[in-house]
Amino acid sequence: MSTAVVDAPPPATTDEPARPAPDWWRVAWAPAAAALAAGAVLPSGRNLWQDEYVTAYTSRLTWPQLFHLLQHIDIVHGLYYLFVHLWAQVFGSSTLALRAPSIIAMGVAAGALAVLGRRLVDTTTGVLAGLLFAVVPSVSRYAQEARSYAWVSALVMLTTLGLISALRDPRRRRWLLYGAGLVALTYLHFVALLVVPAHALLAWRLTGGDRRRLRPWLIAVLVPAALAAPMAFVAKGQEQQVAWIGRGEKDIAVFPTTLFGDHAVAWVMMIAAAYGAVALWAAYRDVVPALLAWAFVPPLGAWAIYPVVHVFLPKYVLFTLPAWALLAAAAVVVPLRRPDPRLVRYRWFAMPAALLAVLVLGWPVQERIRAADSLGEPDFRGAAAYMRTQVEPADAIAYTAPAGLGDGRVPIMVEMGSAIPREAFQRVSGPESGTYTGVACTDLAACLGDTERVWIVALDAPSGDPLHDLSESRQHVIKDEYSVARTDKFRRLQVVLLLRHPVEGG
Repeated sequence: MSTAVVDAPPPATTDEPARPAPDWWRVAWAPAAAALAAGAVLPSGRNLWQDEYVTAYTSRLTWPQLFHLLQHIDIVHGLYYLFVHLWAQVFGSSTLALRAPSIIAMGVAAGALAVLGRRLVDTTTGVLAGLLFAVVPSVSRYAQEARSYAWVSALVMLTTLGLISALRDPRRRRWLLYGAGLVALTYLHFVALLVVPAHALLAWRLTGGDRRRLRPWLIAVLVPAALAAPMAFVAKGQEQQVAWIGRGEKDIAVFPTTLFGDHAVAWVMMIAAAYGAVALWAAYRDVVPALLAWAFVPPLGAWAIYPVVHVFLPKYVLFTLPAWALLAAAAVVVPLRRPDPRLVRYRWFAMPAALLAVLVLGWPVQERIRAADSLGEPDFRGAAAYMRTQVEPADAIAYTAPAGLGDGRVPIMVEMGSAIPREAFQRVSGPESGTYTGVACTDLAACLGDTERVWIVALDAPSGDPLHDLSESRQHVIKDEYSVARTDKFRRLQVVLLLRHPVEGG
């Protein structure tokens, strides 16, 4: 017989009187504190990487420039950019300030997971799930990243709790909040809507398939689904941003490791989750299909829709980690609930042991992701710091990189700030054109004018030829008019200063 619960131990289908005072914080505080602590350890230790530089760049645009940009590119991150823009106006755009919202979001996600675990299974399972989630390497990795993925995880958790609350007490206000959460997910990162099948299973099982009780859920889902359609259409027109994402055998093979942040942690969590699903089936079978759908449908769905839009990327489905953590926690807690004295005796040993195992296995990665160059990014910060001491007001700058690789324009612009020289081969700037790259010159000589000094920032160029990846036309103009005065090398990039040839007879 099915015995799934909304707030254990009473069944979800039973109307319960409201508690006189909410006590969710008693369950949430320890996992939330653990996730916040993990995110707060050296949050600025790792340098920004190119996507985070984009976040920093958008935070410094004017409002008209930001809206102009979103019309051309990155609409899928629009809601996040809008918030970060507001946040930066209050707290600034330092590395810590930009990453702080993600740290907070992961704390919210961990705390909400503990509450969800209590409502679906029991308090002990919920708390252990939240703690396991907090120590998974990729959780603190994305807590320390100025992107939307921690936000998505938090909002998925909150909308799932909102669904259970609405099923328990189907007042219009609760359904409106649930629907609003789904709309926010749509515009935060529409891939997160792949959690809706799990919500469907949860709603079906917890209502016993009662169509009358399911009708508000269907209405709440149809609205964000309708709003997701234009978002998907616009995003399809901007798919050059994700054209590099693959779904070959190699991409599939590394998917679990990348999702959890570590190979050993991935296998331990997945094996424990499999056992947890079996352990839950006997007493909580109503929740098992939903948790499995939550864990598996988003990555499988992202793989399936690849021909339409390239979203088969582990960080896009980071919000599945709570389901894995809850199932893994059940593997430890649920079997120990039986009255066998030998099992009870080991209960308080098994739970900290499980937590410690994940923490120890993931510790090398936890240390590595906090190192300044852990992602192997070019040393934009070092190069910019050097150029700030060398540039003159009349200088110009240009960027070059191998085909298919970002050219470093946005990172250098962010790091140099107002000291950035004008672009040598740019007719219209990025903010004016609503792009990151701007509009290139057609008349290169006219764009250069009488500029005496030009800086070239070359990414991954051969050590003996930093101009290797410039277009032929740009190389021709440079070699005719300028000579290399000096070359300074940094990690994965070179900074070249070009001086105009002296006028003959001058």
